[in-house]
Amino acid sequence: MRIAACTAVCFLISLAWPAPSSSAPAGWPAALTIGTASPGGVYLPYGQALAPILTEALGLPVTAQATQGPDQNILLLESDAAPVGFVTMGVALQAWNGAGEWTHGKQMRSMRALFPMYDTPFHVVALKGSGIHSFADMADKRIGAGPQGGTAGTYLPSIFKVVGIPVIVRNGAWALMGSQLRSHQLDVVVAAGGVPQPFIAELDAAEPLDFIALSDDEIATLRKALPELGVSVVPAGSYPLAESRLQDDWPL
Repeated sequence: MRIAACTAVCFLISLAWPAPSSSAPAGWPAALTIGTASPGGVYLPYGQALAPILTEALGLPVTAQATQGPDQNILLLESDAAPVGFVTMGVALQAWNGAGEWTHGKQMRSMRALFPMYDTPFHVVALKGSGIHSFADMADKRIGAGPQGGTAGTYLPSIFKVVGIPVIVRNGAWALMGSQLRSHQLDVVVAAGGVPQPFIAELDAAEPLDFIALSDDEIATLRKALPELGVSVVPAGSYPLAESRLQDDWPL
């Protein structure tokens, strides 16, 4: 299933945080907090699963903290409020260069990558029967982008500006985005996250959905303007109920 552009996700550590050693150096923390993201996405359950593994390996309490997502996680790293966090690499690039509006021109360079996590495609969903089948159909529509500090919240204004489609972007927790789509307060939800996205899987079980892909020309335009984005393919079977309803009209 070809969805849209994507960025990789990485696990980051603050440069100011001391590295572990067998001698337990001065400054080694009594506990560790992982910055994740909003409930309904993948970051939080990933962090909740990783925390007990690190607790056992490091011999200190590790907890996952819900946040707005990559933007806030990087700010937490910079302020030493959370020594590790999850982030998409496009957002990290903005922070490194001080390029994103949310950075206010400040280069944030205390972070270091520990390991890559997974591919992060943009999921674009509308209720079946909405009449929205392409990005052009979204003109002047209400688009749910999740938390403002998340990857979708950071990138969507730029994405729609690049493809020349005026939209109304609304922010909020992922669970709220799903309920607002179901109640027709939103026309489309765009989420950047691992596959499957928990809140989209819940939506898929409750409502017939259409997944909307960028055209080849739109992808080419986006990659020229935002070269940190790539092309992603969501594996067949990721959202089985939606796929069973699509029959032959979805490019798998």
